[in-house]
Amino acid sequence: MTNKSPLSRTCLALTISSLFTTAFITAALSKAEATASHRDGVSHDEAVAQASQSKFRLIRSISGSKGHEQGGKFVMDDARTVFRVPDDRQVLVYCEWEGVAGLHEFEGQWKNPADKLVAVSDFKLEVRERRCSGYFTLLLSETTETGIWTLEAHVDGEATGQHKFQIVSANDPAAHTAVGPPQANPTGPPPEQARQPLTESQIYELANAATVLVEKLDSRGVRIDTGSGFLVGTDVMLTAFQVIDGASRLRVSLQDGRRLETQEALSWDKWQDWAFIKVDSGQKQFIKLLPNADAPVGSRVFALAVSPAGSRVIVRCDIVGKNRFPQNGERINLNCTHPDVIGSPLLNEYGDLIGVVGGSLIPGWGSTKSIRGVYYSGEQIANATPGLLAVPVNSSSKPASTQTPTTLQQLMSDGVLIPTLSRSENILYGTLARRVETKPLPTPMEETYEFRSKESFAVFLNWRPKEKIKGAALIRIYDLSGRALIETKPTKVDMKPAPLPAYSWWKADISSLKPAIYRVDVLLDSSPIWRAFFKVRD
Repeated sequence: MTNKSPLSRTCLALTISSLFTTAFITAALSKAEATASHRDGVSHDEAVAQASQSKFRLIRSISGSKGHEQGGKFVMDDARTVFRVPDDRQVLVYCEWEGVAGLHEFEGQWKNPADKLVAVSDFKLEVRERRCSGYFTLLLSETTETGIWTLEAHVDGEATGQHKFQIVSANDPAAHTAVGPPQANPTGPPPEQARQPLTESQIYELANAATVLVEKLDSRGVRIDTGSGFLVGTDVMLTAFQVIDGASRLRVSLQDGRRLETQEALSWDKWQDWAFIKVDSGQKQFIKLLPNADAPVGSRVFALAVSPAGSRVIVRCDIVGKNRFPQNGERINLNCTHPDVIGSPLLNEYGDLIGVVGGSLIPGWGSTKSIRGVYYSGEQIANATPGLLAVPVNSSSKPASTQTPTTLQQLMSDGVLIPTLSRSENILYGTLARRVETKPLPTPMEETYEFRSKESFAVFLNWRPKEKIKGAALIRIYDLSGRALIETKPTKVDMKPAPLPAYSWWKADISSLKPAIYRVDVLLDSSPIWRAFFKVRD
């Protein structure tokens, strides 16, 4: 390191004092910027030190030598923490704060490698949103001191955090041969290299290359439903468990147009709603599972929706909550919805995989998608907030390469998968009720999907047969693990297509059920034709 004389340090201080100004200040940022990840800012963006008692905190900082504004957001073109003089002519430090609304005074204090304050710049800003941002410019010259520099950020006189960077001499041979940040320095090692957020176009390309359309097929090869999945290895696909639930086979459509079929599962968890599937794709582009990828509440994240017709669109979401459920584990709450996004990857602004979109709190609930009233009741009985859910994933979730696959047929036999509904097109309407009035026409009364164990419980079906229906029908109540708990006696059903509706109803004693969520199936000759979920409460 080159030592500077007191005179050169004085000149440097005067130069910074006269030339350092606030080059760009913005408040009321766009929502995309307001949800930028502060956890990555702390761990990757030059070790931001935060003052716990301040009303403001520096949640993210990035340095570089050039940048530009794009869509109301500042983008650093060459994010880095090491600068060479005289090759580099300036250092830009972009900062994002989180704080309170009002008129505030922002102050930047530049400290040289000797930790001496050499310049101060301040400005006042009317903050209207929770987050605000700005960047500062430090001009460099041949006489600029080399070593670790620090920009300390203050708001209203309180320290909010600091950003460190290193200045080296281009004439120093070690500066040309060093790879990455220098490892030895009298004032300590420089901070970790800053990460530059990806553009939405880059995130789209990353997700699009690995995301696939998943078609759920029954035993006859007929498509039951569709969802998304994404490759996390050459022959491994990750998706939501609900995307494979009830399938005999899966048809996977890759981004390059190839269509493959598979029926082999590597690992799964129906409660946490994820499944790894073996897919012999041979594809080399996939999304990596990382050990600690995350995004905090308030962050902007992205998913990719793949429609049955093949269209692919990026879906922007904000993380609005994180919750843990006793049996389901962790969930990420998102303030967005899209019909074709279940099973898709959830990526943060750096393109890191942080979760799988899905996160159903009721295993098997997706099998009622064709039964509108029943399907929408799931949010109420699960006490879920509106919007999508996602399940956090990381590298520890990935199955070993030696994992022996299990067929979907075996999972069905073991009760892991829920049988799909058949012949349900013959049912006009179905519901749960506390009682059924028989006159003048059979009518369900007090329709509900929540019961107390001592209350009466009835399943009511309004038939509109499109074919001859004949057989023995009954209802069977299961817990969410698939264990049968209650079954009624079979009753005969014999109907022909007719313009007038027909009715069936069954009553069951649920006094033995503990407070929980249960599934009830109407079975015709052992095949489920209608299904609902209900809650028993205290």
